[in-house]
Amino acid sequence: MKKFILLFFVISALIVSSLTIASCDYVVDSGSDSVRNSSAESDFDSESPKESLKDSTSQSESSSEIEAEPTDAEWFKFTLLADESGYSVAKCDNYDAETYPTEIVVPKTYNDKPVTKIENEAFNVCYRLTSVIIPKGITEIGNKAFYYCSGLTSIIVPDGVTIIGEEAFSGDRRLTSVILPDSVTSIGKGAFTFCEGLTSMVIPDEVTSIGDETFCGCWRLKNVALSNNVTTIGKNAFSSCAGLTSIIIPNSMISIGDKAFAFCDGLKSVIIPNGVTSIGKDAFRSCVNLSSVTISDSVTNIGDYAFSYCSNLTDVKISGGLTSIGEYVFFQCGKLSGVTIPDSVTSIERGAFQECVALISAEMSDGLVSIGDNAFENCENLKNVTLPDSLASIGDHAFDGCGSLTGIAIPNSLASIGHHAFDGCGSLTSIAIPNSVKDIGSDVFKNCSGLKNIEIADGVTIIGSGMFAGCSSLTSVVIPSSVTSIEASAFKNCTHLSSLKIGNGVTNIGSGAFKGCMNLRDFTMPDSLITIEDYAFSGCAGGLMKVTIPDGVTSIWDGAFSGCYRLKSVTIPDSVIRIGSNAFDDCNEELYETDKNGVIYVDNWIVGVESNEITSLNIKSGTRGIAEHTFYMCAALTKVIIPNSVTYVGASAFVGCTRLASVVIEGNTNIGGGAFLYCIDLTSVEISNNVISIGNRVFYNCLLLTSITFKGTMEEWEALEKGSIWYDGTKITTVKCDDGEITINNQYETEID
Repeated sequence: MKKFILLFFVISALIVSSLTIASCDYVVDSGSDSVRNSSAESDFDSESPKESLKDSTSQSESSSEIEAEPTDAEWFKFTLLADESGYSVAKCDNYDAETYPTEIVVPKTYNDKPVTKIENEAFNVCYRLTSVIIPKGITEIGNKAFYYCSGLTSIIVPDGVTIIGEEAFSGDRRLTSVILPDSVTSIGKGAFTFCEGLTSMVIPDEVTSIGDETFCGCWRLKNVALSNNVTTIGKNAFSSCAGLTSIIIPNSMISIGDKAFAFCDGLKSVIIPNGVTSIGKDAFRSCVNLSSVTISDSVTNIGDYAFSYCSNLTDVKISGGLTSIGEYVFFQCGKLSGVTIPDSVTSIERGAFQECVALISAEMSDGLVSIGDNAFENCENLKNVTLPDSLASIGDHAFDGCGSLTGIAIPNSLASIGHHAFDGCGSLTSIAIPNSVKDIGSDVFKNCSGLKNIEIADGVTIIGSGMFAGCSSLTSVVIPSSVTSIEASAFKNCTHLSSLKIGNGVTNIGSGAFKGCMNLRDFTMPDSLITIEDYAFSGCAGGLMKVTIPDGVTSIWDGAFSGCYRLKSVTIPDSVIRIGSNAFDDCNEELYETDKNGVIYVDNWIVGVESNEITSLNIKSGTRGIAEHTFYMCAALTKVIIPNSVTYVGASAFVGCTRLASVVIEGNTNIGGGAFLYCIDLTSVEISNNVISIGNRVFYNCLLLTSITFKGTMEEWEALEKGSIWYDGTKITTVKCDDGEITINNQYETEID
């Protein structure tokens, strides 16, 4: 039974070790507030300098000179050192936790030779051990020597010991006092990890480095005196030391490692002295009571997340030697109200000040070149930002959600503005975009609801997608002739926009570019325009009454002017070769001309029908085209003759006309893809030799169609522009030309059968 209990404890300890001690990279759950608050019971003052801590331990140090009767040798195992100068010591081979002494005095000698080393894992998991006296003469305490001796309460390391091994006292949760002599030169990684009872520590003068995880998880540790020779503090060295309220970092320090002081809840202020060059990643992460940080000019690198989640940080003095503020360095520092970026800084990286909700002002350095993605995102109280003339790029979401930002002057040096850079900056009232800006992301000023005035310099070539979408206070826009494209949703839902001037250079107005601009009044489209994309002016219901499409426009896409309730007049030039479906739906009744069969015209284009019960189609003379989906599901149509004037039969124009049996196309026509899709009764198709192109799947699922007639030569048919699968979904095997027949290798025939 005793052996079973011991085995269970050993296995449990090893599992805990493998999960926690190896990395110490997480926040340790103390189990109760009493563990955190117990640091107040310490006899040491957190402000005490190193000498005071030394004085308070002098009496204890003298006690190490007291000669104590060594524990019987039968309880130990002695191993002769390689040079035979002495012995190392460990617990005996037949160790039994229930019978092993709870207090031991390590012998000074064995076989008339000195005992100089406590072996690796010498007394590990001796969980009933409460007291250990180490004699003078010992020079090294090995790795895991007292690992998880959870009953051990105090230990005095004698003068002469130079090395304390890795995890030597790790997991000794009841250990409240450890005195290290000046002879110690090296403290190994994780030496005191999770010594939760430890309240103070003096680091000897000869120690130059605090290793990784050395005091990680020492919740009650309140006072630490670092020697003036310490140059580095390792990764996680003091992580989760919740009782630590202050730390004096000596002038000898060069680098502070990753997570060195992370989750030190009690830490209130930090001064990084001159000499420190590097502060590691997450170094002070989640020090929730840290209010003041001073960083000396010697610091050239601050790692990512270094002061993130320091929710009470109000004052930061950044060094003049720093060249970059790393990613998320001050992320969610919710009380930080102001920051001055020194001239040495050239870049502010991703998320550096993201969600610093109390930040009011940010004074940028004169040498700043780039502001990274999300750098000031959701700094909702940020009002004042001065961008330097050196700035070349602003990243995605850099100032997204800065709802209090009232003014921003974009310098002439700026070349790039990222996606959503100023999205939701509702207090911005004016903005000027200089001609230096060549790369503009999407939604840059989206939802800047207070923006009234914009100035776009001649030289800017593109208005990015969503760039001013939702800027509901914007009343007028002048787009210079240097702009070639207004991208999708660029001015969408600018509900008060009434005046628009577009320079003669714009070739494309993107999808939904002015959608929902309900107060937009008549304006002149530039002669340079080629394409009006889908829903570009949809919902411009208030003031748009007349539109003249300039000669040169070739395409008007789906829904381009739908919902323009007051639109009464549209002029469509001969250059237009394509109009999408619903392009002029729900406009003013005066816009439409309807023939006796219920076919609806806008200018010289067929755009719809009153009812899909239409039985006959007589296309009027001079008609230029049929918009896409115009005769959708007009199942009563049986014959269609498309006259010579029609230049375009829209994609899916006659889709689902299930009784359509005969089609004659007479003119210089482009036949859009799927134009006669699912016309299942179609048996006769005659195409003029003036037809310009035939799209893909034009007769898809017209299962009765086995041949078509081409009013031209076989050579003309071969030269005709056709989609590679124009006959897909049919049984067409023959094209009958004036001078012979052409056989179509239709591999889909058997699939249709």
